[in-house]
Amino acid sequence: MGRGKIVIRRIDNSTSRQVTFSKRRNGLLKKAKELAILCDAEVGVMIFSSTGKLYDFASTRTLRLRVLTYVAGELKGTLESLGDKGHQVWDISIPHLGH
Repeated sequence: MGRGKIVIRRIDNSTSRQVTFSKRRNGLLKKAKELAILCDAEVGVMIFSSTGKLYDFASTRTLRLRVLTYVAGELKGTLESLGDKGHQVWDISIPHLGH
């Protein structure tokens, strides 16, 4: 007997939503790892929770460095476009970069 179909929409109950997020996040990260191993592929996944917490997977160190380089470039471009306000954002955000 197969699994029943579900309607894809936001889960109203916050506890059920958090449990579903956790289970599906773990399943997605597991599939990403399997794909990297089985197909010798470079796989990267970034997931942000509703609270902004980052969960990630990179199949190689090189891929992780490539993603970080890209994100740093995007951040630099954003800060440059903000001018003086960008420095204020950077000063506020810098303590969170190490965590």
